[in-house]
Amino acid sequence: MLQIPAVYWWYKTPSHAAELTAGYHNPTNQDGYSPVFEVLRKHAVTMKFVCLGFNLSSQDANESLVDPEGLSWQVLNSAWERGLVAAGENALFCYDRERYKRLVEMAKPRNDPDQRHFSFFVYQQPSLLQGNVCLSELDFFIKCMHGKNPFKL
Repeated sequence: MLQIPAVYWWYKTPSHAAELTAGYHNPTNQDGYSPVFEVLRKHAVTMKFVCLGFNLSSQDANESLVDPEGLSWQVLNSAWERGLVAAGENALFCYDRERYKRLVEMAKPRNDPDQRHFSFFVYQQPSLLQGNVCLSELDFFIKCMHGKNPFKL
């Protein structure tokens, strides 16, 4: 398994400088992830994408050059187009239903005619002792991931 980080800073620039610094030559109109994914496919390696859950701070969200959703779409579609098994992991803690819905939509896209989805998902959550976890929201998320509680957006 190879872990692919979500390097979304400066994603909306032509050079994709943050990705370039991380070793992904992914300028505008070029798929910088395809060479990596071709090698992974040859060796039947699962790609685990460390996604955000889109819990950006207000400063990040107001920055016009960041695009975590665009990067996620590109990385996952590039992997799936090459026949890779894709998995996911949230990089930030989730606390509310909207963020859980975004994670479920990324893991199991509803409008994908090919029915592509994550083979598994590693959920990082804060300790229950920290007191920030809403168990009813976590229950909602788990049921959605198992297809037992489809949500309507």
